[in-house]
Amino acid sequence: MKYVDTNQPARPGQVMPVGAANDSQPSGRQLELVPSFDEQPARRAAVGSRSGSHLIDDLKKGETGKNHKLIARIQEKCPGDPLRQVDMLVNQANIEAATGRKRELGIQSYKAYRWRLRKAVKDLVRVNRRLQNISEFGRSHVQALVALWEADDASVAYMQNLLTALRRLCIWLGKPDAVPQIAFLVADPLKARRSYAAAVPRTLSSKGVDPQALCDEMEKYCLVSALQMRLMEAFGLRVQEAVMFRPAIADKGQHILVTYGSKGGRSRIVPVETVQQRDLLERAKAMAANHPKGILVVEPRMQLHQAVEHFRYLCKKKIGLTKKGLGCTPHGFRHEYANMTYQQLTGVASPVLGGPRIDRAAHLAAELEVSERLGHGRASAAKSYIGGHRVLLDFSKKNVLAMAARFKKPEVVAALQAADITRLQVLGGPADGKPMGDVVNCAWDGPVPVTPHESNEPLLAALAAAVGRPCLLVHCNSPAANKLASFEVF
Repeated sequence: MKYVDTNQPARPGQVMPVGAANDSQPSGRQLELVPSFDEQPARRAAVGSRSGSHLIDDLKKGETGKNHKLIARIQEKCPGDPLRQVDMLVNQANIEAATGRKRELGIQSYKAYRWRLRKAVKDLVRVNRRLQNISEFGRSHVQALVALWEADDASVAYMQNLLTALRRLCIWLGKPDAVPQIAFLVADPLKARRSYAAAVPRTLSSKGVDPQALCDEMEKYCLVSALQMRLMEAFGLRVQEAVMFRPAIADKGQHILVTYGSKGGRSRIVPVETVQQRDLLERAKAMAANHPKGILVVEPRMQLHQAVEHFRYLCKKKIGLTKKGLGCTPHGFRHEYANMTYQQLTGVASPVLGGPRIDRAAHLAAELEVSERLGHGRASAAKSYIGGHRVLLDFSKKNVLAMAARFKKPEVVAALQAADITRLQVLGGPADGKPMGDVVNCAWDGPVPVTPHESNEPLLAALAAAVGRPCLLVHCNSPAANKLASFEVF
């Protein structure tokens, strides 16, 4: 039996009970357009077999010219103001999810569409391609935007998200072929391959944050929100799933059934394996008993978007659970659960946390189990949380080469030669391909100078300017240099 909530989701600005079904994001699959013309083999290879072209074909058949009349009316009301036109379009258009069951986009997805389209309009001003109306969007504008984003060193994932919104807009305008796949737009098509595997851990503990202490801190401001956070860690729930959680309905004894608020309405089973999980469920039942529908929410009259915003407000403003604050987001609880589950199933840490290679069959079985508990249909989706050894190796090589290139700059080479340094090594984590910290430790070799290199200000300034952070120098024969991993850069 499939457990789904058939209630229709709310549009931004509409009133919607917290218990009604809604999903904050569309499916993680990216919509890609396969152009009808032939291209070079390298570009065809970069597109890959998972292009999702059938999704684009469905959109083209069902939505080409769909909102053309609406856009025309909006442009008549506010001519020459593309930013306001974007706002009105997103507010008035009925945007359906491209994957999963037939449904309207969630609240956060509407916000994402608005931000991405406004971003494109603003960036066109930077390349002297200012729009008067959004109906002017075309292939040349898309090419100019991608060139700008590449110059800004934007990631493939970032550009794909922006192109997804632009592609949908162009389909509505009756220009279904205006936005091809990203491999046909970037300068190097081989760089258009997108890896979904985590290259760095995103768990709270990996950022030096204690999940339990964070929940205790949240209790000072809201007991319900603190319990929602604990449920996210214990069962791998998303924010919206925790906000819409109905403990009495979800509790099936040996497992919970996650339905309300799930992504795409996809239900899933999460085992109840520990005493702590059982205690949390009982606490949640008691706290949700006062709600007429048994929902774990702060205020019974609170609407869905209000409940979500209340939770995110507390995370951001009260306990600093943001990338700029603690270096992680509420989604870190879900990463915490995924990596903990992998370790329980295999007995070793996940690849992204530095775990060793294990038997392939055991790894794939654990990967599938993690993916199913998180509510994903593909086993490979677990890589976004636990990583993969091959991806981590490629990531490490890329980091080492990028770091070594910084020390090859002419001004750095000149400063090293002026100081009579014959060899320079980077020490510690960066030598193994790990991201550089606040300070980079280096070991030098060469004639012993009258003035120690450790206090050679011109040399240290040149190194700091090239690397982007201060560098500490020690002699290569020192005990500290011999204990750390090293990579020669000069």
